[in-house]
Amino acid sequence: MIYEASNRKDEQTLITKQISDQISAIQAASRIAESISGRKKKKFQQVLSLARDLTKECSEAESIHALICTVIRGILAEVCEKLVQSGLIREKVDVFYLNLYEILSLQKSTRRNLAAIIAQRKHDLWLEQRLIPLETLHIGA
Repeated sequence: MIYEASNRKDEQTLITKQISDQISAIQAASRIAESISGRKKKKFQQVLSLARDLTKECSEAESIHALICTVIRGILAEVCEKLVQSGLIREKVDVFYLNLYEILSLQKSTRRNLAAIIAQRKHDLWLEQRLIPLETLHIGA
């Protein structure tokens, strides 16, 4: 599949663009390294190495973040389904009007109190969505 994606001749694909960018970066780094000498060259190589390490770490952190978000999304979907089935909330989306502490203390909350919290927050959001930012108001026009 990667071979097929990179074998397109009519347009630059993400794969060929990434390879092209990597080659350009390597060429730029060697041009800079050739133009400097001594301590500056050593410092440049250290900075370049640190930048490459940072890029790898950031990429790994993004991957871990994506996995964690997927797991949390799955857990939240199950929690929403159980809350709807138990009658604590009316719709699955209502869970997004609650904070973490309210979700964790759902067994202690009364249904009426929870419904009031959700209704108030829905109303607050409705009001906020109707506000016009000051910079878009046309005064005296």
